[in-house]
Amino acid sequence: MKQKILQTRRRKEQREVVNSRRASESQDCIKWMHLMKLHVVLFTLMERSCYTINTAAISLINVHAMLFKIILH
Repeated sequence: MKQKILQTRRRKEQREVVNSRRASESQDCIKWMHLMKLHVVLFTLMERSCYTINTAAISLINVHAMLFKIILH
């Protein structure tokens, strides 16, 4: 009887670990999707010659820095 209770408890703990890992992975996925959207916007602006290549590169570096700060917190 005790063994069954321990097995049930272990399974429940394992499920909680898996669920928290999945939640964390989905948050990271959402953040990376935002990063990709920002890339598309920047490259669209470059194509339309609104930005010079240097300005676009600087903007891209700033976007990366900002998103890495968000991801790390």
